[in-house]
Amino acid sequence: MVYRYNKLRARVFELYHTMSAFAQRLSEEKGKTVLVQYVSAKLTGSVKFTIDDVYIWSKLLEIPKEEIGIYFFDYELSKEESDRIKEVTA
Repeated sequence: MVYRYNKLRARVFELYHTMSAFAQRLSEEKGKTVLVQYVSAKLTGSVKFTIDDVYIWSKLLEIPKEEIGIYFFDYELSKEESDRIKEVTA
């Protein structure tokens, strides 16, 4: 399963205009330095989101709790996963 963060990335740019500005805001919120590379790695799926990340990011990006799934849990099944589901449901 591959998570897609297109909507999340768009929200970052909508509110902060750059990943650098968002990383700075995350740094302030967390009380420690957050690098742009870290934000980028999260948005590409290279580094997984933790529950704490989801909480902080949704707060800073003004994402209502009812919409968290739309931003953080949009996924695409791999071909193998899709084929397996087809076999089970056939």
